[in-house]
Amino acid sequence: MVISVARFSKPGGAGQPGLKNRATSKLDCELMRHFFKNYAERHLHPGNQFFHLLGLPITFVLPIHFLVWHDKYPASWALIAFVFGYLLQFIGHAIEGNDAGELILVKRLLKRPYTEFGPRHPSRSK
Repeated sequence: MVISVARFSKPGGAGQPGLKNRATSKLDCELMRHFFKNYAERHLHPGNQFFHLLGLPITFVLPIHFLVWHDKYPASWALIAFVFGYLLQFIGHAIEGNDAGELILVKRLLKRPYTEFGPRHPSRSK
């Protein structure tokens, strides 16, 4: 008779190394909530939302498409799509009046001033 060790282990214990414990899962949920809240607060202008709606798929989906079907498209198309998609997102942030997240990261590392929230953000309506 074979007895499974996993049946008698606590979730997330040594018997189930692939499972996360509840504390880690709760932390993951908090991080995701914080990310989406921050994302929503930094994309309030309809123009910014529109350019992100176009730019995100062009940045991340089209390059994969071009690379997977590389016999039909030159690999340079993937790079062009990636750069063009990012350009659209930067245009959106220019409309919003704030810096893009990647630009904020670079400016923080260089200890330069940055604009995290645009004029539509409630913290700016003073």
